[in-house]
Amino acid sequence: MSQTTLCIEDEKDTGNLIQRILEHEEFCVTRARADRQASCLIEIVLPPTLIRLDTVVPYVNGFELFGVLCRNPDWQHMPIMTVDANCGELDTQQTRTKKPGPMW
Repeated sequence: MSQTTLCIEDEKDTGNLIQRILEHEEFCVTRARADRQASCLIEIVLPPTLIRLDTVVPYVNGFELFGVLCRNPDWQHMPIMTVDANCGELDTQQTRTKKPGPMW
């Protein structure tokens, strides 16, 4: 079975780069450009091996989407890698406190 990832990234160039890197590592990549697309995908696709989440996406704070992922029983145990160019210590603390159970 191949490894799959859901990449939630609103910046096209960044998404393309991440997709190329993940495909080079033999991941099958599904992309969503915003939270609305990601929310729809959560309802219709099987949980991936990895979720790569940009914390700054249109229409909602990425940490809110992180919470949606964690509350979904089918998705709550998926590893989530949050990424943001503006990410600081406060953001890291928020991420660690919002995910139930061990994060890594």
